[in-house]
Amino acid sequence: MQKSHLDRLERALTNQPMNIWQICALLGLSHRSANKVIHDLRMRRGEAGLPNIVHEQMEAGEPHLYFFSADPEDTSAYVSRTVSYLRTNLETVEAVARSILVQADEANKAWATRLFRDLNRAREDLDEVDA
Repeated sequence: MQKSHLDRLERALTNQPMNIWQICALLGLSHRSANKVIHDLRMRRGEAGLPNIVHEQMEAGEPHLYFFSADPEDTSAYVSRTVSYLRTNLETVEAVARSILVQADEANKAWATRLFRDLNRAREDLDEVDA
């Protein structure tokens, strides 16, 4: 992603919270590309140890509000929501892996078994984070 997009979003969020549609308009990017800029800015700020982008849950159907925060209350709520999202995705991939394992021939059974085991281990690790 272009450094100018990162810099522009960083300046904008320093002044005010924004939703994804405002970010898209600011950067002149699609929803998907704007999410990539948000991700890249999170990585840059995380590496620098700066307050990072979190988002606040809004009313149903309303876009999240993105802002910088190092406040433990904001960041713990964000992490908890993200861990829940990751757990759901891992469970979905585990279900697919289980189907692969059941239907796999001998050549693919070892691979599917390792995949299922590794996914289960990742879910257990997430459970520890959320404990």
